[in-house]
Amino acid sequence: MLITHEQDVSEALKKAERLRSDPNHIKHQMKEELVHYAIVPEVIQLEMLQKHGVDFWDKNDWPSVYKLLNTEYKKFKTTEITHNIKHG
Repeated sequence: MLITHEQDVSEALKKAERLRSDPNHIKHQMKEELVHYAIVPEVIQLEMLQKHGVDFWDKNDWPSVYKLLNTEYKKFKTTEITHNIKHG
């Protein structure tokens, strides 16, 4: 038996690209001290878990989540900023 998961992520990618290319988007958010960093559909969250062993919702895995968002899943980012969290 093979169980698969599918989701059309094209709208998320389009929205992330639009926000990433809008310089006013990030300027406004920096003033509010909260930045919308990425749009991560559920199927991508599941892929992170299955492929990389990274639980998107576990705060202990947040350094690994950001690392993946900055590398393998950077098209889902809504900003060009690179954010890292150190382990520990």
